[in-house]
Amino acid sequence: MQRAVPGILTDRPLIEQLGAAITDFLDDTGAEVSAVGVGSSGLLREGAAELLGVLPAAITEVSLAHDSTTAYLGALGDNPGVVVACGTGVVTLAMGDDSVARVDGWGYLIGDAGSAYWIGRNALEAAMRGYDGRRQMTRLTDVVAADFADIEEAYRELQADPKRVARVASYAAKVDALAADDPVAANILDKAAAHLSEAVITGARRVGLMGHEAPRCVRWGMCSARLGSSGSSRSS
Repeated sequence: MQRAVPGILTDRPLIEQLGAAITDFLDDTGAEVSAVGVGSSGLLREGAAELLGVLPAAITEVSLAHDSTTAYLGALGDNPGVVVACGTGVVTLAMGDDSVARVDGWGYLIGDAGSAYWIGRNALEAAMRGYDGRRQMTRLTDVVAADFADIEEAYRELQADPKRVARVASYAAKVDALAADDPVAANILDKAAAHLSEAVITGARRVGLMGHEAPRCVRWGMCSARLGSSGSSRSS
C-alpha cells in the first residue's frame, strides 16, 4: 500500500513530523502495523526510541536507516550497483560483492554537489553576476528579478526565509527550463552532471565495480533529464 505524504521540513523537528505522517497514514488507511522503518538523513539510530514514543501503541518496533540505504534497496534490492538519489540534496550509494561506499550527502553547506540546491545556488550567483556586469548576461537574471520586488534585496529576503533551502532548490527547475537557449543555464547543468558522474565513478571504484557491468539508478526529485538517465552501464 502506497500513499503520498507531505514533505519533511528540515527547519522543524523531525520526530514530530514523522510521527504525524505515520499516524495520519494509519488513521486514513486503517492499516494494522506493528513495525515501522524510516529512511532519513536527519536522524541518528538513537532517535528510534524517541519516534516510538510518539507513535500509536500498536507499533512496537522502529528501525532507522540513512535515506541512501532505503533509496538503494528500493531501486536495486541487494544487487551490486550504484544509486544516485538527487533532489534538494544528493547522495550516492554503491554496493559491491563485499563492500559499501557512500559518496556525498553532506548537506547544502558543505556538500550535495550537483543537487537541486547546488543548481539553484549557482543560478542565483550567475544571475547576480550578470546583474553586476561581472559576467555574460543570462536570462536567469530576469527570472530572479521577477521573483523579488527589488533584486538588490534578494539576498536579504532569502537569508530571512526559514524555507530558504527549498526556495533556492526550486530554481533548479527554472535553470532546466532555460538550458536549451541560455548558455549560462546550460553550463550550470553540465557542471552538475559532472559532479554526479564523479560521485558514481567514485562509488563504483571504491566497491570494486570499475570495469564491470553493474546496475545504475538515478532518481531525480527536481533535476533534469539532461543530467542523467537510468539503466545499466559499464563503469570504466
